[in-house]
Amino acid sequence: MSKKLSIKERIAITSRGFHLLEKYCPGLIKGKALLALISSLQPFASIWFSAKIIDEISSGRNVAKIIIYAVCVILINFTASLIKSIIDRISSAKESQMWSFFGKIFADKQIAMDYVDLENAGIRHQRIKAEEDLYMFGNGLGQLVWGTTGLVEVFINIFVPVAMLITLFTSKAGQTVIDNPVWIAVLLFCIVTGGICNSRAFIKENRIFEEWCKDTIWFNRVFMFYGSSLYMTPEKAKDLRIYKQNFIADRVLSQLLKKG
Repeated sequence: MSKKLSIKERIAITSRGFHLLEKYCPGLIKGKALLALISSLQPFASIWFSAKIIDEISSGRNVAKIIIYAVCVILINFTASLIKSIIDRISSAKESQMWSFFGKIFADKQIAMDYVDLENAGIRHQRIKAEEDLYMFGNGLGQLVWGTTGLVEVFINIFVPVAMLITLFTSKAGQTVIDNPVWIAVLLFCIVTGGICNSRAFIKENRIFEEWCKDTIWFNRVFMFYGSSLYMTPEKAKDLRIYKQNFIADRVLSQLLKKG
């Protein structure tokens, strides 16, 4: 059973991961975070200006203000869409190259190690496990890249609605039911409860996926060796033909498929 990390250890590992990404994939995380920030704020800006337009129509009906608010909505959405398109294009290009950068991380680590450690079976197993987690399941650095977007979106989707709620309930609508302060507690409860439920569901999903991955790692290793490596490598393929080792490979693959 894997050791449960403390909050301090998780923060340290996450910080180290972000530093590695900034070193080998410069600008990728910043681009993903900025894209998520703009995408998350854009709907709230439209909602706020639309509310201002509705308020003005229902009360003062100042045509100049209505036109200003409408122009602001159009300009904000146009500018945000333009910036998002540029950032998305750059981030997508960097993200498509990140797997090559990840390979360089392993190569640099291997070069920095002593030869004795390179031949150590335990260390080789750790490297294989790390590569499988990263390339096959997207864990580790991959999760940091994809999780940055969700982290920014969650932060914005919690704090911006709360700020809007405060401004909403500090103003008076002139109706007893709507002006009742109980509504702010109800809406805050819904926001917090939704955030907690979403977080727990995400954690549970990751745990189930990790448990499933544990049962598939051995399958992938054996299959890649007997089903691909032996036949695709010329040196090994010759031995297979000379010593008729293909019967052994077929038997192992048959047993493997029965277990799967």
